[in-house]
Amino acid sequence: PTGIFRASLAHYPHELMKRVHSRFYRALYDHLHNNLHDSQNLVEYIGFDIDAPGGAYEDITRKHPGLPDSFLDGLTRIPGETLSAEADRLSQLLTHALPDDVKQDLLSLIESLRYTQLVNPAMDYPSTAPAMAYREESMKRRLTDLLDRLPEDICIVVMGHAFHLAKDDRLI
Repeated sequence: PTGIFRASLAHYPHELMKRVHSRFYRALYDHLHNNLHDSQNLVEYIGFDIDAPGGAYEDITRKHPGLPDSFLDGLTRIPGETLSAEADRLSQLLTHALPDDVKQDLLSLIESLRYTQLVNPAMDYPSTAPAMAYREESMKRRLTDLLDRLPEDICIVVMGHAFHLAKDDRLI
């Protein structure tokens, strides 16, 4: 970030938050697995928020082995590429004949790049409004897609994380 969120890179307790999240996720996973009697019930963590640029490249290839080489060639990061050019290039991959879950993961990566392009230069909180509105719409689209693909009787836990904005966390 070059704007108001730049300070969060240096001053936010990233390692502490990672440890706290990891401990919570392990405890949730252990609790659910120790209390489930049906081996068909599986616990899966699925993110629906904006991702850090670049992270989803590895997620897509790991989650979806056997993707065509023509797709994987387009999924290769290009050093020095702008966020806009990267999102445009990745958008071209949506024309490939791919399973819907691959397209959804790719669309999430594209949306993350577009969001980052909008929010990075914001110099104050009011100027983050367009990016935050875009983010909310992306999250709604992702969660709706997730709910459409999951069985109706599935238990879902929705959690926020460290980068959510709030003037007073007690009000959330």
